[in-house]
Formats: sequence, C-alpha cells, structure tokens
Amino acid sequence: MSFTFQDDSCVDIIRKAWNSFGDSRCFKGLGKRLKKTKIALQGWNKPVCGDSKAKLKLLEEKLCWIQYQDVNDDLVEE
Repeated sequence: MSFTFQDDSCVDIIRKAWNSFGDSRCFKGLGKRLKKTKIALQGWNKPVCGDSKAKLKLLEEKLCWIQYQDVNDDLVEE
C-alpha cells in the first residue's frame, strides 16, 4: 500500500512521533506510538490544512444550494 502526502511536513510529524518511543516492540508500545502519532497529527493538521470542519460545512451548504437550482450554463460551470 502506498500513500502520497501533499505536505512533506506530515511525514516528518509522523516519523518524529512514531520514533519518540525508541525500540518499543510490545503491543503496549504500539498503542503509545499510535496515540502519540494521533496527537501530533491533530496538532499539525489545523495550522497546515486550516479548519477542515468549517471548510466542509461551507462546501455542504454550497452543494445544497446547487441541488435546488435549475440547471443552466452558469450553474454547470459552478
């Protein structure tokens, strides 16, 4: 499986959080790594990607508005 990141700093955040526990080979260590990585990504996300929830809400409102419009050339471009 392969992933592509639009922002290289995301990879750095994941790597630093994951490696912050050193050589942890048990399941308890895995849980700590996952939690640390989750927290690090949450802290990285908003400054880099912006307020995703607000963006999503605006797009949903726009989609709702479009769905109730009559189809015309201007709307097709929208």
